[in-house]
Amino acid sequence: MWQIYCRTGLLGGAFLAGIMLPGAAKASSLVPYLIMLMLGVTFLTRKLDFRHIRKLHWILLVTSPVLAVAAWVLLKLSGAPEELAAAGFYIAFTPTAAAAPVIIAMLDGDVEFTAFATIISNLAAAVFFPAALTVLQGEFHPEIFWHASARVAQMVLLPALAGVILRKWLPGSVEFGRKMGKYTFYCWTSSLFLLSSKAGLFLRENPQSMWFILSAAVLAGVLCALQFFLGGVFGKKFGMRREGSQCLGQKNTSLTIYLAMTYTSPAAALGPVFYIFFHNLWNACQLQKHAKQLAQK
Repeated sequence: MWQIYCRTGLLGGAFLAGIMLPGAAKASSLVPYLIMLMLGVTFLTRKLDFRHIRKLHWILLVTSPVLAVAAWVLLKLSGAPEELAAAGFYIAFTPTAAAAPVIIAMLDGDVEFTAFATIISNLAAAVFFPAALTVLQGEFHPEIFWHASARVAQMVLLPALAGVILRKWLPGSVEFGRKMGKYTFYCWTSSLFLLSSKAGLFLRENPQSMWFILSAAVLAGVLCALQFFLGGVFGKKFGMRREGSQCLGQKNTSLTIYLAMTYTSPAAALGPVFYIFFHNLWNACQLQKHAKQLAQK
């Protein structure tokens, strides 16, 4: 049982250390490669089959923009500042994180389903984000498509392709991938440390009023809980509660932080920044709970 608490302590320690050591954000460029490595190991041990594309994928895909528009409208009607309404929109519209299949693998869930959810939602975001920003701001930004598509290709499609090639031409690599699987947790811990450090540095470099900071934090926390909950509700109907929850709740925040900073303002990016804390906190809780369940069995 002590190993379970050690793993949870590592995640919590990485989280707090990252916030306290903003200088480590200089190494945050390593995060995409750590995620690609984790995904590569994950895809190496599992086949991607298009039969894993299901009705639930499309339900989750539609849910994100609906929530985004609802959040933006409700915040505007409540008299919230434009930046806060934009933050709500960005948080909800954000596609599934590239690391979601890795977390699902640690939770012994359906990695193939989650991988396809990641690919589909990110490609959809690349297509629809320019249109959404055109409606919100009155300006068309076609370059968003190329930026988002390149991120999807680098972070998800490249590791998936590498896994397919290695499985075909080096059959022994599958067993190597299984042995390496136990080390993905430590890659995730390192990623969490660097992401937390980057988020902490962002908060220091983009000071806002205390009221706005608290509002952005509360908004991110509420939307995080809502999306994990709704994803679980939708997924439960298909026997995939955990996968549905993860696909809708774990977000590709690096994409929307970039978009918010580039096309709106640093204040609007605070929402996705706080979301980093909340969805990783939930991931840590899930991993601890799952480890306890395995220990009891």
